[in-house]
Amino acid sequence: MDKIVFIILDKFADWEPAFVASWLQSELTPGRYEVLFASTDKAPKRSIGHMNVLPDLTLDEIPDDAKALILIGADGSWRKQAYPQIVALAGRFKQEGKVFGAICDAARFAGANGLLNDVHHTLNNPEAMLEEAAYTNAAGFAAQDAVRDENVVTANGNAPVAFAAEIARALGAAEEKDIVMQYDFFTMGYYAALRKYGYIT
Repeated sequence: MDKIVFIILDKFADWEPAFVASWLQSELTPGRYEVLFASTDKAPKRSIGHMNVLPDLTLDEIPDDAKALILIGADGSWRKQAYPQIVALAGRFKQEGKVFGAICDAARFAGANGLLNDVHHTLNNPEAMLEEAAYTNAAGFAAQDAVRDENVVTANGNAPVAFAAEIARALGAAEEKDIVMQYDFFTMGYYAALRKYGYIT
């Protein structure tokens, strides 16, 4: 199975990995992916909603053959340290053409470390990024919920479903019609989606 690694920090946004992780473990992609959570250590990480998650891996243990690296937003934690090891990991995934994703404040972290200078992307606050010396790609910003530029996916913190859909596309995880259906069921409302797809009238 292809390994998909999420990096989480203390006060991580629990809703942001939820759709990506669950979709990759569902009948949408049966038996294709192994979802792993990594952090700076293996101590439990408490989410914004006070959900405790025990990481599977430290940063040193992220396998070389992982298919994707996904950075999850957190309330202030991405701004407290430089995390050079995470920057190096993300740079390697990009260089090797693997999937690299970042959402919410993790996307700001990516931009602040020059990881978005060669791709179209989105952010929570593009104006604030202009204060970051390593960010030189204001022209590449798009005011969209999620943006995929080949294998690099970014999203704002209010767009976990759009983020999941673009990650699925980048991975080639499912047929487009199935990705769209998943997206619809979580955005347009359950019964509206049932009607759209002919399950009810």
